Amino acid sequence: NLLETNAIMRLLLSVFFRDYNHPKVVNTLHGLKRFERVLDYIQEHLDAPITIPQLANLVNLNPVYFSNLFCKLIGASPLQYMNKQRIVKAQELLLGTDETLYQIAQKVGFSDNYYFSRLFKKITGISPDHYRKQEQIIHQRSL
Repeated sequence: NLLETNAIMRLLLSVFFRDYNHPKVVNTLHGLKRFERVLDYIQEHLDAPITIPQLANLVNLNPVYFSNLFCKLIGASPLQYMNKQRIVKAQELLLGTDETLYQIAQKVGFSDNYYFSRLFKKITGISPDHYRKQEQIIHQRSL
């Protein structure tokens, strides 16, 4: 039974890996592997200013070429990706701590609390205050 399940799973997945040796697939996988260091760096330094030249330097690329390649591989510009990751971290902090919005904004790399709130609302659809209150209400209802 286990062998049959394993075989069926391999058969189903084989459709997705049919062109694994295709040059485009190989290049994309290599590019993603190369950018893993950049993505890790962003995650580890969300609280600090990060520049495109800094990130490009991590993978020894020209900043313009780096930005274009990043966008092609990740599907967003470096700045869009960093802002999204900062907002995801802010969401965690809003739910997991009692820190003020100012403190959270600082922890995720925003020196301007107003800009942080605007960007948070743009990405999530609601303000940080409302997000925290909404999630607290949902949590209380589930208890």
